Amino acid sequence: MTSPGHLTEEQCARYGQRTLNPEELLAIDEHIAICIDCRDRLYRQEHGDTQLQGLKAQLGAPGHRWRVPLAVAAALALAAGIAWLYRGTKPGERLTREQSEAIRTVLTTRRFDRPVILDRLVSKPGVQLGVPSRTTRFDLLRPVGTAVIDDRPQFRWGAVPEATAYQVAIFDEDFRKVAESPWIAAPAWQPEQPLLRGRIYNWQVTARLATSTIVAPAPPDAEARFQVVDREMATLVETARREHPSNHLLLAILCARAAALDDVGAELDAFAAGDPATTSELRASLEAMRSR
Repeated sequence: MTSPGHLTEEQCARYGQRTLNPEELLAIDEHIAICIDCRDRLYRQEHGDTQLQGLKAQLGAPGHRWRVPLAVAAALALAAGIAWLYRGTKPGERLTREQSEAIRTVLTTRRFDRPVILDRLVSKPGVQLGVPSRTTRFDLLRPVGTAVIDDRPQFRWGAVPEATAYQVAIFDEDFRKVAESPWIAAPAWQPEQPLLRGRIYNWQVTARLATSTIVAPAPPDAEARFQVVDREMATLVETARREHPSNHLLLAILCARAAALDDVGAELDAFAAGDPATTSELRASLEAMRSR
């Protein structure tokens, strides 16, 4: 385990020799996440003073974009515990072993694993609600092809300039209507009652014009499907948001596991300032998850 002040020589040696047990490794990782001196000692032990100073100079250079190759990322994971994986974790906060391992994996692979549920949420053109519209078209924005953490999600769609009002309808997988909005003026709506967790839904919007109505999605558009994540996953994400509100990489990983792709995008936007190179690769992974 770590000492109250800094790592002992024995701890540093065993860290370099890879002879620590999982509990000791996690404790040292948590220590070096907030102790720059010990983090430098471990890196110097593995790579020497010259490389350490060069790394610091690169990271401090204005406008520098540090793209860590896979082999280097793996080496850093072993040599310095990927202390930068804790960016956004404040002193005193503790990551679980599972959270630490999840971050290490994503920083090493530079991608998110694609949840199987997306195969049911990302639909293809040719299956849609309603009938073809021969007039103005508009798009449903979110949630589409994703899961949502909130059981009262915010629905958004593109505004129709000539529309006087909109109405949202939500259907279950058997196309039974489970919720409907009143006629509203703004292109956004949130249901008053929660939707059932773990269920997949479809939704559509009817726009009322002066003399007619139009519906989206309209043929040949695909269905607008989404899932409300189950209680267990929602609790996992909300607990992490409460305990680690600034650890946007961790939150992005958990949202990706939940297939909550819009939330992943928001967390990556927040993470981007601290590590733009990693963010760019993870955004590419996110887009691949959306497109399959």
